[in-house]
Amino acid sequence: MHLNLAKWLSNPELVGQGLLIGGGEECLPISNSLISIVTKMIGESHVESFMADRYFDIATIAEIVNSASLFTSRNLIMVTFKTKPTVEQQKQLVDVYNLLDDGNFLILCCDKLDKKDMAANWVNYFSQHALMVNLTGDTGESITWAKFSLIRHGLEMEPSALELLINLNQNNLTQLNQEINKLLLFYPSPAIIRLDDVKSLLLDNASYNIYALSEAYLSGNLELTRKIFAGLCHASEDVILIMWNLAEDLRKLIKIKGLFKNEVDFRSIASSLRIWGNAITTFKGANQRLGYSQLLNYFQSLALVDMAVKGVVDDDPIILLEAVLIDICLAR
Repeated sequence: MHLNLAKWLSNPELVGQGLLIGGGEECLPISNSLISIVTKMIGESHVESFMADRYFDIATIAEIVNSASLFTSRNLIMVTFKTKPTVEQQKQLVDVYNLLDDGNFLILCCDKLDKKDMAANWVNYFSQHALMVNLTGDTGESITWAKFSLIRHGLEMEPSALELLINLNQNNLTQLNQEINKLLLFYPSPAIIRLDDVKSLLLDNASYNIYALSEAYLSGNLELTRKIFAGLCHASEDVILIMWNLAEDLRKLIKIKGLFKNEVDFRSIASSLRIWGNAITTFKGANQRLGYSQLLNYFQSLALVDMAVKGVVDDDPIILLEAVLIDICLAR
């Protein structure tokens, strides 16, 4: 069964003897939640876990299945592929699944499955006989997972508050998970978290995060950029973190311009660079505002900031970095 994530989380059920999860590292919080739910539903079990590369022998799983009688509890076998199963491994996985009975449950995790993968026989087989989900980490999944994480702790959130929470984290699920854990500390269940609550906890108390800063300067919002920067950057360590994130944003913008030579669909380009949700619109606007030569010049400016941090030049790195961000905001 190909999971509808929102529907399944509201009423989890086991189908067949397996779970296949496709998704990149950015989707780990959702993957871990799914595995945790399934594990609890299975109950007491003998757990075997493997990290699999292209040389991993699928026969190892078959041996565990065939030795099920040695254990009084169910076998829970978890295999995480570093990328995706090879063609040969795909065939063997179908054979292994056919060996499974009520005494065994198989969880497979791999990279996000593309259109070609989704049409492959082994994926079709798992979607017909077991649970299967291909995670993208997009806004819809972020919202679904955030709601689920809050509800399971007896909390609800106003739609406007949830929208702000998602936007602040630009669909970075690891960061979103940290913010949700912060909310859990401040709001015992049952409670309804409102927009002002989120603003107070995550914004007004100098808790602007680096992702919000990124969205502000890429959008050209000078006032918001300066406000977040003032609350976020107080020492050399802060400069280094912001500078690193800015350099990553600049590299993505340069790659976007290069990819436009062969691809006109911006969403496809964004997906290839792991740009998700509202960040797609933000990067699209920044790409239109900032030219290729400007982007290269910003790297020279960041090199000067780096020298100031190291004391090579006698300038304040915070002032230098703020000047770069201001220039990015004013560029047209």
